[in-house]
Amino acid sequence: MFDYTRRLQLALGDALRRSTMKIVAGVVIAAGAGFLVAALWIWLAYGLEWGAALASLAIGGGFVVIGMFILLMAKNPRHPMPTTDELKREVDTHVNLAADAATERARNEAARVMGMAESKLFSLMGGAGKTARKAARGKQRLSAAANSNTGSMVKLLAAFAIGAVLASRLRRGRDEDDDPA
Repeated sequence: MFDYTRRLQLALGDALRRSTMKIVAGVVIAAGAGFLVAALWIWLAYGLEWGAALASLAIGGGFVVIGMFILLMAKNPRHPMPTTDELKREVDTHVNLAADAATERARNEAARVMGMAESKLFSLMGGAGKTARKAARGKQRLSAAANSNTGSMVKLLAAFAIGAVLASRLRRGRDEDDDPA
């Protein structure tokens, strides 16, 4: 939960508490005025012989002092109402934290995907590398065979066979030219 909403709840609860205290103070003042005024007035007026005017002034002053004391207690809020600037700062803070978390998650996911692609590429290149190494070994073997005595003999026999085929064709071509048929 946002700190702003918590502070707003506390401030509203405090305002409700203070309002309730003011209502209770009013009820207390009314009840005191209702039940005690008559008895106190009688006692002051007749028991102390102050008279009706002084007894009424004393009772009224006492209730005003009690009511003012309760109002003074309810005057100061315990939790001040948060401002809209505080809400903006808190929302900005939470948005920045969420953006940082999303960026970090995207960075981790990209690193994971790049690692998978790199692994796949290395496995593919590893297969191509094996094929290239086999071809190089085959070329080396062919070159070694061509440069050996057996390879030289094979070359000589191939050249002789080519020569024999060419000579046979040339002779056949000459025989056809000489034949007066």
